[in-house]
Amino acid sequence: MEKRTTKTNLKGKEVKEMKKVILFFSMIALCLVMTSGAYALPVGSLIWPDGTATLLSDNSADMIINGPGNDPTIVDVGDVLVTIVGINTIEGTSNQTIGAGTSYNELTAISAVKITSYVPVFVNAQGLLIGGYNAAPVTAADVALFNWATGTIMGGALTFTTQPGLTNDGVQVGILYEDSAQNYTRDGAIQTGLTSATDGTFRLDLGLVAANGDYLQVLAPVNLLALAAFAAANPSTNINLTNISLDASILAQNWPGLNFFTDITGGNGGFSTPTLTSQWPAFDNLDFTVRAVAEPATFVLLGTGLLGAGIYSRIRRRK
Repeated sequence: MEKRTTKTNLKGKEVKEMKKVILFFSMIALCLVMTSGAYALPVGSLIWPDGTATLLSDNSADMIINGPGNDPTIVDVGDVLVTIVGINTIEGTSNQTIGAGTSYNELTAISAVKITSYVPVFVNAQGLLIGGYNAAPVTAADVALFNWATGTIMGGALTFTTQPGLTNDGVQVGILYEDSAQNYTRDGAIQTGLTSATDGTFRLDLGLVAANGDYLQVLAPVNLLALAAFAAANPSTNINLTNISLDASILAQNWPGLNFFTDITGGNGGFSTPTLTSQWPAFDNLDFTVRAVAEPATFVLLGTGLLGAGIYSRIRRRK
């Protein structure tokens, strides 16, 4: 009987010690998570952290800023293409919808490029002339049209939230944000869309780096007047035989818990006409492929858990 009582007391001590260990390491883990900011990153948990490709799919809107001396009725060399991006699904750890109407933050972005070459290619079945375009980052010569440093478009006629240190350096093409407000919209006014796409927390800085073989190639309507007429008669309609192909580089990142590989690719998307309530002249859909691994802080957190498990194992061996 005495032996049985002693064994029961040992179990009681073991449970108490186990609770202390769990509480202690849980507090450490919580501190690490709060320090890294991971508690505010529900979207990050949907991205594969082991280098596996994660697919981000968007619903975006586009506008053309007419270049100096260019024909304002067509998309031509020297025009600037501005796009706001709203990621609506992440196919990573699961195929998950994010943003408005869900429990996850939204991912949004703004991008700007300048048309560097153009050739008319064909007339599609909808009667729209489709051109083949190549684009490059904006430079210092384009600040009157689009200015990364000041967050102004057309000299301040439109504005967006930029990031410190960005300039029209011939490399910069986009910045991505994460926003808990879930307020992104490509319907309504253009300024509303620009504001809602850039009011979150900075996550990624994107560029087209010539040395990396980066590029942006587009098949898109040439005549803006013809596009507007078609859109008025055919809202929310796919524009046949249009396409977007992108290979870009991640220049900087601020995504606690994840470290992204520099290469990001996009494609398999095309343009559509906007809704009747949108001021944006065109919508687009594009899939982006990214790869990420857990950053060192995540491995520290994992190591802490393993350390706690090891201590508990030694406690069990005391009996």
